Amino acid sequence: MCVMRRRTSHIRSNRPILSTQNLLISERNTYRKAFDSLEECVSCACAEPVLIDGHRASRNHPSTEEWDHNANFDHTVYLTNHGWQEGVQRMRAIAERIYDRIAPKVTVFQNTEHSVAGGVVDVAAFLAGEPECMMDFVTSEVKGIRHVDILVDLWSHFKIPGSAIINKGAAVLACIDALEHAGCTVSVTVGFSSAYEQALVEFRVAVKAPGVPMDTDRLAFVLAHPAMLRRILFACIENCPPAHIAKEMTNNYYGFGRNLPHDTDVVFFKNTDDGECLTEESATAQALSVLHEHGLLDDVNTC
Repeated sequence: MCVMRRRTSHIRSNRPILSTQNLLISERNTYRKAFDSLEECVSCACAEPVLIDGHRASRNHPSTEEWDHNANFDHTVYLTNHGWQEGVQRMRAIAERIYDRIAPKVTVFQNTEHSVAGGVVDVAAFLAGEPECMMDFVTSEVKGIRHVDILVDLWSHFKIPGSAIINKGAAVLACIDALEHAGCTVSVTVGFSSAYEQALVEFRVAVKAPGVPMDTDRLAFVLAHPAMLRRILFACIENCPPAHIAKEMTNNYYGFGRNLPHDTDVVFFKNTDDGECLTEESATAQALSVLHEHGLLDDVNTC
């Protein structure tokens, strides 16, 4: 299983791999779309393409274990609605092991509670003559102590095996679980950015709102199933309104991945290139490194 694999038809095997990270691409040749929900993204994917005679890998590429984990387009749409039942148990087992390593290191965010008795004096309240001028620090049972935005780049190099994609997805699930147990509210957005020569497409999909419990079955599909990229997001490329961009991208391997632009305060899980074959251990280490970078671990020696 893989996520970005070259088509064997009408592609010159000796064409060099392009570096797209630093391309200067005009707005005319750029298409960006942010979907407010997975349902909105799937609706776009199911629409009629702007190029009737264009290449449609999302529909026409044969289903294989390697390419889309044996999920044709119709079955992929089913998975977006019902979740990935086959893979969720495997992911949950991995996520639980990763969670056991991450959770003890995640900073627990605490609230202060005022009362007539407590461990610490609130000097301002005491001077104001307020009876409840004592404070205790309690671990929050209420979401909202700290908000964390997670952005997951779904693009993966074609050499990356499916097991690595599952490990990465499980690590993200474990991070979400650990952060929410620590008192954070967490939002999750997925997407990818791809370019070919002078064309660029970028998609983002909001898949978890802050304060809303995880729908683990559906998140398992979104984060770890290769068909999310190769069927759903490829279809969104095929259906993007600027026809010249759709033609450029679909006729040229659907482009080459670029890390999604993001603000520095976003907890970002980068795309996966051919230098990374994520084992469970390395996926855990990457997750810890990302959390550590954003001050979400209480052990400075973790990473």
